[in-house]
Amino acid sequence: MILERIRDFVSLFIASVSSYIYFTNSNYRIISHCIATYLLVDLFINKKIDMYIHHTIGLMLYSFVHMNQLSEESENILMKPFIAVEISSIFYNINYLYPKNYFSTLNNMLFITTFFYYRIYNYYFSVIKNQDINHIIENTGEVSKYYYYSAIYNLYILNLYWFSKIIKIVLKKIL
Repeated sequence: MILERIRDFVSLFIASVSSYIYFTNSNYRIISHCIATYLLVDLFINKKIDMYIHHTIGLMLYSFVHMNQLSEESENILMKPFIAVEISSIFYNINYLYPKNYFSTLNNMLFITTFFYYRIYNYYFSVIKNQDINHIIENTGEVSKYYYYSAIYNLYILNLYWFSKIIKIVLKKIL
């Protein structure tokens, strides 16, 4: 129980720092190392299968940069949209850590809004349809290319699945 609580606070901290780095256009290398470390450690703590899948995909995306020894500029281009998805994690973690607080409704609305915007809408245009990202991927080997594409599409599918669960919860509350 205490280990999970510590993990949740660490996740909130990483999501907050990631958001700051995203909005200030800072170097994404350090935070991507922190996120990868968190994902790796949480593989052994978290018991949910969808989180295990999420963490594995996240580690695949992180390892792609290092397997292909990409430049810092290419790494920043690839990592920026993945850092952006952490913005919704701030509100998720606040809700998880403080489920019944004065701002719960506002926090839930912010979570749903940022989840949709950064993990569905922005991800589609900033990752899947991004010409710079596709150019970087196309200039790697065939195995790396399929490795990366499988990771980005599987992460998108997972986020669509999670969003459908969020919508079901919202509909259940209002109907």
